[in-house]
Amino acid sequence: MIPRLLFGLFAAFLFQGASAQSPHDEDFKNMTEDARKVANQ
Repeated sequence: MIPRLLFGLFAAFLFQGASAQSPHDEDFKNMTEDARKVANQ
C-alpha cells in the first residue's frame, strides 16, 4: 500500500501542521489513528 518512508514523511508533515494549529488536535488525533490503521494493513 503506502511505502513506510513516504508514510513517515507524511506523518511528520501532519505533526508539524498540528503543532501549528493546536485547536485542531482532535482532528489530528483522528487522522493519525486512521493513518496507523492504513499503515498496519
